[in-house]
Amino acid sequence: MATWDVGGLRRLRLRLHGRADVRPVDDLRMLARANGSVTVVLDACAPGVDALEAAPLLNGSYAMVIVWGASPELREALAAEPGTRGWMHVPNDTTSRELAEILSSLF
Repeated sequence: MATWDVGGLRRLRLRLHGRADVRPVDDLRMLARANGSVTVVLDACAPGVDALEAAPLLNGSYAMVIVWGASPELREALAAEPGTRGWMHVPNDTTSRELAEILSSLF
């Protein structure tokens, strides 16, 4: 999860315990290793990495990407990037509990 919201990261980690390994991402180079068995959550409200900078690294990775809380402007900018059409967007009022439920349904 690419975020600087340590509390949100901790809550998500607790809610997904046993179903997923939740790791913080604060370096774009970590995303370069993403593959089809990885789900990347980009927190647009408290970004650990810039979603627009992450897009080229995730293009072709087959990783599932979820953007949490993107503004309409960011969503539009991301839609213009190659390989981002399949990215899932969840609104910024989605709680960590709701996000955990969404992620659980995808695993």
